[in-house]
Amino acid sequence: MAEARWVREESRKQWLALGAEQRDELFRAARRGEPHPDPEIALSAVHWARAVLGPPGKRRAYPLGDLLMHFSPAAMFENVYNGTKQHDFRPSVRREARRVEAVNLEHLRGLGIDTDSAV
Repeated sequence: MAEARWVREESRKQWLALGAEQRDELFRAARRGEPHPDPEIALSAVHWARAVLGPPGKRRAYPLGDLLMHFSPAAMFENVYNGTKQHDFRPSVRREARRVEAVNLEHLRGLGIDTDSAV
């Protein structure tokens, strides 16, 4: 299995500790344009998004060839929100990651939290 590219270990642990229901609520809130009220969880969400999308300024779109070369039927039944490399090409996961990053990043910057310190 591919190694996750997490920004910091604390974020990875906190993200996993949230559980599927809490992560789903975070995704629903991001779709509504609402950040998570807890700054630590919001920071973990931003770091999850960066694990999926890559660091700012070094992101790339995945061409069809990458999609076909990395396709795995088992991935359809796994938790695709774990930030592993094999899942970051999936458009639905990347879309959720962009939403989560956008809404929580703005919120954290408004609170004066440095989101790039661990990058």
